[in-house]
Amino acid sequence: MSPETALEYINAAKSTTYAVTNQYSGGDDQGAWRVATPDGNSAVLKISRNPTPQWRAQIERAKAATDHLRPLGYPAPRYLHIDSLDNGTFWLESELPGLPVSQPTSAQVTELLRLIDLQKDQTISAVQGQDWSWYVSSVVFRGESGLVRALMQFSPETSALAAGIEGLVRGLDAQTLRNSDLVHGDFTVGQVLAQNDQITGVIDWDQAGYGDRTLDLVGLWYSVINQSVTAEEIMKHALSITSAGVIKIVAAYKMLAIIAWHINKAGGNVSAVAADARTALEILHQL
Repeated sequence: MSPETALEYINAAKSTTYAVTNQYSGGDDQGAWRVATPDGNSAVLKISRNPTPQWRAQIERAKAATDHLRPLGYPAPRYLHIDSLDNGTFWLESELPGLPVSQPTSAQVTELLRLIDLQKDQTISAVQGQDWSWYVSSVVFRGESGLVRALMQFSPETSALAAGIEGLVRGLDAQTLRNSDLVHGDFTVGQVLAQNDQITGVIDWDQAGYGDRTLDLVGLWYSVINQSVTAEEIMKHALSITSAGVIKIVAAYKMLAIIAWHINKAGGNVSAVAADARTALEILHQL
């Protein structure tokens, strides 16, 4: 589906005159475009090749989660329109100010930790279709989704990492993950926008669900694993709200998911993410 086709449907439904101004970089299954009306109103158009009701339900969960968090002061986008055709799903989001963050300052990290803590006990019925705590435990302890198998079969290096990850969580299957928090599901530094030290946006809520916000804390930590001071600050906060065992379980899931994603992606950088996983394992074994 082209962005022009999607905009035809959106403009007809909303009586608007959006047109594409530029495409954002990145993205695999889906693309993202900045769109604007002649009078200067701008938004973000996203398109996925997945037309299934399940995928559309994910976007509806994202809308519900962000609608719930914004009144709490959370800089999340507003989902303006969601629709689907036989060849894809498309939606329109509000454009948030700020620039992407790659190396967050200490002040930005403090604000990000505050925002993730806003997600505590904020689960709502509209996101009940995505139980992150159940899924994380199922992947780590029961082989759900075949992530462990992907690592075991790809190379001796990734097979060794799978064994190392299994060792990290051995004996932790009785640990209980929270189930009352709103969860972003794919929280990394790459989802953050900022102006100076102010966080102006946390984007890409398409994996929103409920469970334990430790998943988002560990996702943020893992995305800055090579920025030692920043990573230490995030880990210190994580240890202040949960146990080392829960952190290890969630981190095991993150490592498996990210490595398997690169294995299955054309041009994926398995060596780089494997190196990050080895760094993470060294740190996690010391908790």
